[in-house]
Amino acid sequence: MRCAQIESIPDKRSSESIWVLLVALVIVIWDRRHRFARGQVFALYLMGYTLGRFFIELMRTDPAEIVLGQRVNVWVSVAIFALGLVLYLWRGARADYPPRGAAHLVDLDAAASRPTGDVVTRDRSSH
Repeated sequence: MRCAQIESIPDKRSSESIWVLLVALVIVIWDRRHRFARGQVFALYLMGYTLGRFFIELMRTDPAEIVLGQRVNVWVSVAIFALGLVLYLWRGARADYPPRGAAHLVDLDAAASRPTGDVVTRDRSSH
């Protein structure tokens, strides 16, 4: 029985690696089609990673601390998923969307072309 557990560990690691890559790929594709507020992509990754981690923890057979009938790691996954969901909703409600494309660079070009006399500077040596 011990040999079966040892052989299944690399399978779980490879399945976790594949899961993380799929989560990242889905988020990148979704980010190109949908505009997310700052922090929402990170929140999506938190939720996606812990969703996979939840099922991976359910497959584990090694001894672990059990709380309310489940491994502690399962409950941690649920808590981090909930944290990611709260973060996603909170950041979306703030509507702090970063600029996309080259449109915001036009203003930087205009600012760079202004004469230097228009720029107000502060002398820091007097402080």
